[in-house]
Amino acid sequence: MLRYFTAVLLLLAVGLLLAACVAPPPIASFSIDLSTGNAPLTVQFSDTSQNIVTERLWDFGDGSESTQQHPSHEYTEAGLHTVGLTVTGPGGTDTAIQEGAVHVEPGPPTNMVVNPTQIDIQVHSTVLLYAIVYDQFGNEAAAQQVTWSLTSNRGNIDSDGMFTAGNEAGFFQGLILVTFDLDELVIESLIDVTVRPGPLDGVVIAPSSVTINIGSTQDFNFKAFDAYGNEISGLQALWSLSQPMGNIDTTGRFKDYTKTGVFSGLVVVEVKEDDTSIKATANVTILPGPLFTLTLEPETVTASAGSTISFNVEAYDSYQNPIPQDLLQSSWEASGGSIDSAGVFTTPSEPGLYEVSLIAAYRGQQSTRIAWVAVGTAPGIMVKFTFNGQPLSDFTQAQPGMYLIDTQTSSSTGFLSTYYQSTDTYFIYGISAGSYRVGLTGVDVDGDGLILAGDFQKYTIGPVVTIDAETIGIAQMEVARVIHLTWPFDNATTHPGGIHDPPSATNTFPAGPVMFEWEPLPEASYYTVEVRNPDTGEVIRREVTETEVTVQLEPGEYELSIKAYNAEGSIVGMLGINYTNGWSIHYDFRVN
Repeated sequence: MLRYFTAVLLLLAVGLLLAACVAPPPIASFSIDLSTGNAPLTVQFSDTSQNIVTERLWDFGDGSESTQQHPSHEYTEAGLHTVGLTVTGPGGTDTAIQEGAVHVEPGPPTNMVVNPTQIDIQVHSTVLLYAIVYDQFGNEAAAQQVTWSLTSNRGNIDSDGMFTAGNEAGFFQGLILVTFDLDELVIESLIDVTVRPGPLDGVVIAPSSVTINIGSTQDFNFKAFDAYGNEISGLQALWSLSQPMGNIDTTGRFKDYTKTGVFSGLVVVEVKEDDTSIKATANVTILPGPLFTLTLEPETVTASAGSTISFNVEAYDSYQNPIPQDLLQSSWEASGGSIDSAGVFTTPSEPGLYEVSLIAAYRGQQSTRIAWVAVGTAPGIMVKFTFNGQPLSDFTQAQPGMYLIDTQTSSSTGFLSTYYQSTDTYFIYGISAGSYRVGLTGVDVDGDGLILAGDFQKYTIGPVVTIDAETIGIAQMEVARVIHLTWPFDNATTHPGGIHDPPSATNTFPAGPVMFEWEPLPEASYYTVEVRNPDTGEVIRREVTETEVTVQLEPGEYELSIKAYNAEGSIVGMLGINYTNGWSIHYDFRVN
């Protein structure tokens, strides 16, 4: 039995081998019903292969495959597609390939893509734009009916999409219009354009001309432009002044100026961009500060009846800048005669002494000045008092008395009770001709140290003036500061301010003429006064026979020493010292 089955299997194997040897190999071939068309394109494929085929593999050329005998396939990708069929049978394997068997055209246009979608460009620069129309499958449409145009006149664009920016900088929304128009299908797209300014070409300052008052600040700004007038932002500036007229900071704030006038090109700004640097200037007119000083000249004058006198007015601010008269608010008055708005005074016909007053104001500050006009031939004296160059009225609350002492008879005359605080001026009118010494008494300044008191003849420190039969005498009198050192030489305990006291509020005096006065020592024939500055070593020495001396002092710390000598030149006393015990001491004081 076993032998029988073995023989059968052997016969079958031999049969199969003989059949294989005689079966022909498959011959691959195929046909298509449609070779060209627009996407989506459906193509029916037919297998026309010969001989025995047991397996098939279709390659449609677009990445898709099939194992069906007669498949259909939809093409969406435009272009030429090569199709291949591989068949397998008992006789072997074969492949048929048709190059470019299927040609797919793009489908109907459905959308348009523009590149770039936004433009950032400088004035007068160019950029090339692209616009592509696609079908629903992303195939670029075959018919590109694209037109280019601008929605406003801010440059130009040609038919190829080359855009050239115009002169105007700015952001222009939807400036470029791209249109695809085919049959009844219209597709539009808008492109936003930002046009930047060109290179730096000009700079201006705002304000370019300004009038300001001393004490105020002024802010300046600048603007930079290209050649077409477009403003350029973001540039740095360097501010400076063409003259030393205060300060200007990095932001363009002008301040700290003290001089008035018209200054052309005072403020300077320099603006840089890359290698380009441009400057611009601004003109500044600076007006004076509030009225600080007012002068009226002449202060005293003699004139005949019916004549005219022109008064000169000078006004200054606190920086000594002159204030033009056309800026002053002025008011003139006269106690007789007439005076016009220009300060021209016409004297009255009656002889006498007449007052001319000026009230002037500027920027909230007001000042008054008085001048005196003597009309006729009656003689008289006019005296103005000052202390350290300042009007005496700035220091006193009392009304001092002014008098004259006849230098021939030593008799006093002409006491005047009226005291003009505005000018610190006294007048005695209608006195006899002669030589007089001017005196001042009764002055007591609260807190400022000015003291003139006691026997008025003793304190006659004014000038000698001579009055003739016709003219008014004019004298300027500088009042000294008097320090009364009235303790005896042999008793130091009565020293005002103490012994070796450092300078304090009780022994601090204003700079200028300082008068020292002390009690006499009976056996003394003369005195020496030494004022020493210990910081500089400078010593001022005076030798006097009287018990007073006036010294001109600048601000500083000082030591005062007074010594008394007899006729033989021997020291008989020192101020504030028991000389017999050999004390050595001085008085300390300060001058501000």
